[in-house]
Amino acid sequence: MFHYNFTNDLRISNLDTILKESANAFLTDTVPPATIDKSKNNNFMTLGFYFNLKAKGNCAKLAASGNIKKVVLNFIKKFQFPNVRTSSDYENSISDKILLAPMRDIVKLLHILSMISYNDAFLTKDEIINFIFYNEDLAKRKNYNLLNTANQILQYRKDHKIPANVDTTESNHIWNQPERQIREMLKTVNYTGCFLEDENGIKLKSDGITRDNEADLFEIINCNSYWTGETLEDYQKYMDEIFMNDEDDKNILQNISSNSYTPNSSQTIYYGVPGCGKSNKIDEETINTSDEQKMRVVFHPEYTNADFVGQILPTNVDGNVEYKFRPGPLSKILRRAYLHPDKKYYLIVEEINRGNAAAIFGEYFQLLDRIAAKKEVPANGYTYTEGWSRYSIENEFINWYIRENLYADVSHKLQNEDDGIAKKSDDESQKAIEIGNLHFSANTGIRLPPNLSILATMNTSDQNVFILDNAFQRRWDMVLVKNEFGKAKTEEEQKNVDQQKTAKIGDSQITWETFQKTINEKISQFSKENNFSSMIDKRLGCWFVKAVPDKNDANGKYIITEDSFKNKILKYLWDDAFKFCHEDVFEDADNFEALLEKVKMDNPDFGVFKNVDFSEKEEEN
Repeated sequence: MFHYNFTNDLRISNLDTILKESANAFLTDTVPPATIDKSKNNNFMTLGFYFNLKAKGNCAKLAASGNIKKVVLNFIKKFQFPNVRTSSDYENSISDKILLAPMRDIVKLLHILSMISYNDAFLTKDEIINFIFYNEDLAKRKNYNLLNTANQILQYRKDHKIPANVDTTESNHIWNQPERQIREMLKTVNYTGCFLEDENGIKLKSDGITRDNEADLFEIINCNSYWTGETLEDYQKYMDEIFMNDEDDKNILQNISSNSYTPNSSQTIYYGVPGCGKSNKIDEETINTSDEQKMRVVFHPEYTNADFVGQILPTNVDGNVEYKFRPGPLSKILRRAYLHPDKKYYLIVEEINRGNAAAIFGEYFQLLDRIAAKKEVPANGYTYTEGWSRYSIENEFINWYIRENLYADVSHKLQNEDDGIAKKSDDESQKAIEIGNLHFSANTGIRLPPNLSILATMNTSDQNVFILDNAFQRRWDMVLVKNEFGKAKTEEEQKNVDQQKTAKIGDSQITWETFQKTINEKISQFSKENNFSSMIDKRLGCWFVKAVPDKNDANGKYIITEDSFKNKILKYLWDDAFKFCHEDVFEDADNFEALLEKVKMDNPDFGVFKNVDFSEKEEEN
């Protein structure tokens, strides 16, 4: 069931005046009784509950002083179901197991839609009703994932099919005048100046958003808290919390500056042909970083969000089964970066496109947006600066994993990080910690800190890979690793380069550099002649195979072994690079096994290539 009740009478068009008037009335105990002015009494009492003026606390004081904006933003961020406007409303929401901050989720959904495509950054009233209020996953937090909800909305716009998690049974919907009450919510959201609202719905402005409006938007997006109390007093305290000791003075805001964290917030994907040196580029960038400051993971088709972030798993504790959160690589490196602001940390993702990267990152996709230089994002009494994620996500398991492990190990040692979070009492779950100048509490959203970088590699020629969509790629610096030996930075590295270039293939007199260049020219030729645009990415990388010392040579000569040539190089060329033109490149062979039988290492063309003369290329060198 879904029981909802809101109001039709917030007087949004005259909100600045009426909120100030009603706040003064509550503070001075001059709210007119219904017997004298029923209309004004009803209006003041409605505003008094929703904007928390009845409590005569910070919300009322700010509204009375004319700071209406902060009071309205607080309402947009924190109004929720269940609430205690009436006991029946509260009991119905509890019975339905609803936990929903509707206006906040509307703003977050519009923002997520804008990240996918600005043209899709709108919500109709029907979409709001179905995908927010009657969404089992969202409204009842069975599988709270706003990115998934956004994708469901986009799919619905294509096929007009309501997903199974949306309850379409009208008898389950107990709500008088839902359209009018949603319109009232949308008018309130529109107060931020970031949206355009009409009778059909609401959309994000494409331009004209001021810096102050943008800061307000970020403040809403980054709010993840919920009230879970039972009494009116608890609810009023929750609504008033954000204003404690604020005095509307920005100088009081605690500044979580990137200066307290080692700036390092790059997100880079190194891409290129197989063996061009992508992983080596990452090694060069992290060469002076200890192993403890790096976390390496390989994406593959079976790799999931649970593997990457963490998951709840059963554990045998003294003969009893307990369920614990087992952190994944992202959670582990995130914790390390949080606890050691003075160090650089790297999450290294190998083969990022061999897994479904968008699904693996899931809602953490939002964290890839970082705050630019000289920009600030206020959130929950703090100001985040350059290098922090612009937006936060809610994850109680990671939040507690960071706080619980810090309590358990005050020396910040990491030997217990694989143990998972222990069972916590209600008191412990509310513990806050201080990490540098960051106050990290149970309500603190998860962000990527400035000292954490994510580096990834991507082969451009892999078969059966997942395509990285534009929305995902936009949040990365894409760096092409050129397929060339180049000049090394040190004498030792140059020695390795020279050994690789001049290594002979088996017992032949053909060097690896000559072979690689000749084959790549052949690939480029066929790509151009046959209009196979993807074939150009099948070229052999300079480090496709590694030269090794020749066991039969006492002078330290390096070679590409015959085994590597046959089972790595030839196999790749047969199965992949020249897959569609065997007859143009290779001597007659029905299959790869037959091709291997023709190999003659002392032959100028190895006995298997057609119209390719490596000796001519060798003479040019």
